[in-house]
Amino acid sequence: MRIEEEIKQSQFEDAYHKMVVNVMFTARFIELKFERIFKKHGLTSQQYNVLRILRGQYPQPICAGDVLSRMLDQSSNITRLMEKLLQKGLVERKINELNRRMHDISITEEGLSLLEIIAPDFNELMLGYQNITSEEAEKVSDLLDQFRG
Repeated sequence: MRIEEEIKQSQFEDAYHKMVVNVMFTARFIELKFERIFKKHGLTSQQYNVLRILRGQYPQPICAGDVLSRMLDQSSNITRLMEKLLQKGLVERKINELNRRMHDISITEEGLSLLEIIAPDFNELMLGYQNITSEEAEKVSDLLDQFRG
């Protein structure tokens, strides 16, 4: 459905305004779909993002600041996120041997297992976006990169 129909607005200031509104609307549309999946498993999208980052780093630990720099939402409260994931047993935190003021964070086996459990729902949702070709998806990604400057 076209953005004009989705938000019941037929006129925009210009094509750029329409593009920004469409990007914002679409981003939220996608985010809500994924949030439903994460919520089923007791996670937020930010917590899921942290687990994915830690899985990519596994088995090496990483400091919280480096996790934050890789996150999609870099305004997240990384300390609070880590505490929640620690309470759930999905990550572990150890004092860094070289710098005792820093903590090394790593994903636990339970965290890895949870990501495996979520994967089928995640992959099924991703299949819904294959109404465009791989080449079109690459073009959209390139345009979004260009959009961010």
